Amino acid sequence: MILSSGFDGNIYVLKDGDNVVLIDTGTGLFVSDIYRLVESLGLRKDSIRKVILTHVHIDHSGGLPKIVKDISPKVCVYEGEAQYIESGKGSVILSTMMGVSFPPTKVDVRLKDGEIMEIGKREFKVMNTPGHTAGSICLFDEENGILFSGDTVFPDGAFGRVDFPTGDPDALVRSIKMLSHLDVKHLFPGHMNAVLNEGKKHIELAARCAEMFL
Repeated sequence: MILSSGFDGNIYVLKDGDNVVLIDTGTGLFVSDIYRLVESLGLRKDSIRKVILTHVHIDHSGGLPKIVKDISPKVCVYEGEAQYIESGKGSVILSTMMGVSFPPTKVDVRLKDGEIMEIGKREFKVMNTPGHTAGSICLFDEENGILFSGDTVFPDGAFGRVDFPTGDPDALVRSIKMLSHLDVKHLFPGHMNAVLNEGKKHIELAARCAEMFL
């Protein structure tokens, strides 16, 4: 895990045998840190074979063009948001506000709700969790109780904001309630620290808070 710094989102580096899978890329300011972390695992940076985006906001997808240019991994984006990456309007929700350009990037895999992704010996279910953005996803390993939650839900009752384009407060409440019924042990969010062993409790609190405030 590369913990978010400033505006960046968390970046997760998953070892898959001799290959690496990234979940999110940050803004692009810390791509060199990703490469150093991969090398610290005894692997070359070009062992990054796949990048999965939880959503297309620039603090999660901004590093994608450089990584693709350097290494050419497979790019996996939820089918409802792949258009933003391929059109060069990726992170459209933030980049247009900040005047940031985003080079068109080919999406190799358009993820679908409910499909299973194998990473190493684990199976992760793709779950579309609209609210923060319409195409936000979480990745859930049911056997081990591991949830990568993107910006849908955070620790301590926090949750993603809904005031950017395609944000939807009612949808976010429904998404967090759905996640609260899962047996989540370990919560790996898009911002803030990871939660080990007590993920479900934090998601249940977020569901109550979201229903109250949204």
